[in-house]
Amino acid sequence: MAVPIGSSLDAPLKATKNQLEDICLWLQDDAYVVIYVAAKIMEARYFHNKCFHDVKTDEQIQHFLDTHRIIYINISKFPQFLEEGALNAMIKQAGYPECTCNLKDRVSWIENIPHVSQVTLARINHS
Repeated sequence: MAVPIGSSLDAPLKATKNQLEDICLWLQDDAYVVIYVAAKIMEARYFHNKCFHDVKTDEQIQHFLDTHRIIYINISKFPQFLEEGALNAMIKQAGYPECTCNLKDRVSWIENIPHVSQVTLARINHS
């Protein structure tokens, strides 16, 4: 069953001064996170906390999109974190492996995704 537009999936994101912590909290809350540099969207990294490294049917993908928030995080001010893999490593170390299932193929394009949030990181803090 689809979650109606206007649900908590569309509420403003909760954010702190620690962006890495925010990303991990969003993943903990079952969001799907796409981290990218604007000029290099095809080199984005994809994370969700329940990646089973499988191939999902179109129906399973649509159900996921209907029931989860997809958060696009633009880190254009810090492209080296994506290029060098530092941000990926920090997220993986926090317990969230990179997505390898076919959901990433669908969310690589923002069109027709029901519950979208877009964030541009101004700084990257981590403990």
